[in-house]
Amino acid sequence: MMAAAFDVAGRLSEGDRALTVLDEYVAACQVLGVASPGPLAELYRAESGLDLDALAADARSLDAAVVVAQDASRLQGNGYRELTAQWSGTGGDAAGGFLRSLTVTAEDVVTHLQRSAQALTTLRDELWRAVDDKVDAVMRTEARAAGHRDQWSAASRAVLDGAGDMSAASEIVDQQVKPFVLGAVSG
Repeated sequence: MMAAAFDVAGRLSEGDRALTVLDEYVAACQVLGVASPGPLAELYRAESGLDLDALAADARSLDAAVVVAQDASRLQGNGYRELTAQWSGTGGDAAGGFLRSLTVTAEDVVTHLQRSAQALTTLRDELWRAVDDKVDAVMRTEARAAGHRDQWSAASRAVLDGAGDMSAASEIVDQQVKPFVLGAVSG
């Protein structure tokens, strides 16, 4: 089942089976003295609590604030035009200058709110892309070993459990799984 867009937990769960297989290979290699590329599950799940819907909601809130700020800016501009049409002289000029500066500030607020809303949307999209790419990478990496999966998994489990033909299992892990882990998983 494919996760809905921006469902980080659901998308990460799609790669769980592949992660379990890769983690088993790494653990077997560690038993035979190969340095670990790191705690795969921890690295893989780093974004598991990420709530991209919250970013989208914040962006919508900022978009709503833009509408309110645009209305305020429009009213400010109307006030400036009315004042300058009816009040002349030094006092009118001073009041007009003040209202003009408020109008410019209001327009700046609108611009910054729009940029902030767009930044949150971009952030959400980039974070989703990073999660999606991570899951795809784990699944592609595990799929590269598909032709050896049964043999490598059995050998890895034998090494991890210390059961069965340890010599043959160690040889498979050392000669086949280890290069795969060092080349594909560590990278």
